[in-house]
Amino acid sequence: LKEKTFLTALLPWTFFITGTSMVQGALVYYFTYIFGNEGLFQIALVALLFFSLACIPLWVKISNKIGKKKSYMIGMTIMSVGVMAFSLLGPILGPTFGVILMAFCGIGLSTHYVMPHAILPDIVEWDAHTKGKGRREGVYSSLWTFTSKLGQALALALNGWILALVGYSSTAITSLSRTGIILLCGPLPLLWYVVGLSVIKHYPIDRAFYEAMISEA
Repeated sequence: LKEKTFLTALLPWTFFITGTSMVQGALVYYFTYIFGNEGLFQIALVALLFFSLACIPLWVKISNKIGKKKSYMIGMTIMSVGVMAFSLLGPILGPTFGVILMAFCGIGLSTHYVMPHAILPDIVEWDAHTKGKGRREGVYSSLWTFTSKLGQALALALNGWILALVGYSSTAITSLSRTGIILLCGPLPLLWYVVGLSVIKHYPIDRAFYEAMISEA
């Protein structure tokens, strides 16, 4: 955990998972109590995941041109804009707009499913070349997996705490409860995204860095 290069990839990965898990966990509340249409929740979730999967080949091509870090940052910026528009404009524009925005979010979220797993092997290679201790895939992969579970657990806990704080009850929804649900689907996850983006911009391994490292080996 003392490795700065690794941390500049690991921390954003964790922060992005936390923010995204908060959104996914709160969507059902948003569609039920803000839109008044719980049935569309599943469609919105499918739209989010479908476009995340469908856009993976596109992002692979983009990353080959502009790099993994830039692609990841662009994708999570799209996700950030999407969740904010969803949470703040949803009550005005309605549930169909919400589903469309979830599809838009999926375009950006796609990078979260491909770029981190493309970045991790570069870090393993960097570690092997700079530390001379062999390839430690197991160590890095274990930390990668652990922090992903940590982010998901933290998101679940935060959602529960915030809903309790705003007095959420399925039998009596107050204006404060509605505000809490809106916050969980946009502004609060955005904080995690912003912190993650501010960290990953310092990730040093790009194509030139990697090729120079290999040539020196």
